[in-house]
Amino acid sequence: RGCPFLCEFCDIRVLPGNNRSHNKDVGLIIEELDAYFSLGVTQFQFACDNFIGDIVWARKCVDAIIAWKRKTGARISIFTWLTINLYKMPDLMANMREAGFSILFIGIESVNRNSLLETAKVQNSGSLKSAVLAIQSHGFIIAPGFIFGFDSDTETMFDDTLEFLIETGTIGGDPSFLTALPGTPLFARMRRTGRLVERDNTVTTREKVTTNIRYLQDSEFLATGFVRFMKVYTSPKFQLARFRRHLEIISQSENFVPNDGVGYGSPREYLKLQLKDPVNRKYFLARIGYLLYRPTNFIAALRGWWLMKRYSRRFPGLGINFNYWVYVWTNMGLKYWGLRREDVSLRSVDADFDFSSLADSAPVDLKPNADGPKAAHQARYTDRALKALVAGRLDQTNVEKEAQPANHESRSDP
Repeated sequence: RGCPFLCEFCDIRVLPGNNRSHNKDVGLIIEELDAYFSLGVTQFQFACDNFIGDIVWARKCVDAIIAWKRKTGARISIFTWLTINLYKMPDLMANMREAGFSILFIGIESVNRNSLLETAKVQNSGSLKSAVLAIQSHGFIIAPGFIFGFDSDTETMFDDTLEFLIETGTIGGDPSFLTALPGTPLFARMRRTGRLVERDNTVTTREKVTTNIRYLQDSEFLATGFVRFMKVYTSPKFQLARFRRHLEIISQSENFVPNDGVGYGSPREYLKLQLKDPVNRKYFLARIGYLLYRPTNFIAALRGWWLMKRYSRRFPGLGINFNYWVYVWTNMGLKYWGLRREDVSLRSVDADFDFSSLADSAPVDLKPNADGPKAAHQARYTDRALKALVAGRLDQTNVEKEAQPANHESRSDP
């Protein structure tokens, strides 16, 4: 339903009129909530591109939900999508918790500021760590989006992301590689610089991870780095550490607002949904099997449960946080079970690729369905970031060239 931002890789911005919010009337939303709740529904998705894209509407909607809950005594849980600038509005966060918002999908994308600016993700260019901590301090569960393979990404991107996840205590996320979606400025930039991979639909090779971009980073580094990342990411030691940190953030906060303990992540509701359906039962048993396959997995889950019970004495409703943590952990564990180097098919630019061409490839002329001045302004962030990247690479190349003769002379010195 629209987003005011113009991230280069996002296809929301290229849909007709989607640089503006297109929200339902608040009164209609309350009518729908009331009708569904009367049928026993307690879990709701507010399917939108950015719930706070129109702040005035968002405040009115949240206030109306609170008034409806107080009038009816309804207990509900809401999942939605929004942007990280929510952290600047503590009053709205408190009200959203009271209204029943529990899980928020937020595109964090990268812990590298230059990578964010490169694709005009300007709303994330501040202090990401402080923003995440502020949002989670209210009790929200953040389902973060993370992307690897930006042009400005460094050799430490995998380790930096793992460190960020531990420090911020985020308990969700399915990291992936940058992909150029058709119609986006990123797609046009990749095609214009010869970096778009045209897929052969007849290929039947088993590929768990593949994209349509030729990355600036070495493909071997990306593939082996991702396999190693996933091994650490799904390990019981790492998972328990991030869940413990998640609970610590809540326990150290004065902002925590307990939820109703129903809906998304509710153990009781989850079990009812899983056991009723044969397909869901199959995956539920697979999750149990994943935890029991290695004793360390089961022990970590048990310790996480014990921590949750201990913190719940002061902060009620944390059973949802525990259940979501285990749900995402087992999701990722099953998805990447036995991931090998050969399962990752990524491509890099050729050795003779002209890096200086990057400085001229920013999509300043692309303004699909958006205000021209606004699109051009955001594209300037991409242009500046890419020019800085090119300058850095040229400086590095010059240093290496200057060092070569000196190294040669030192070796031949008797």
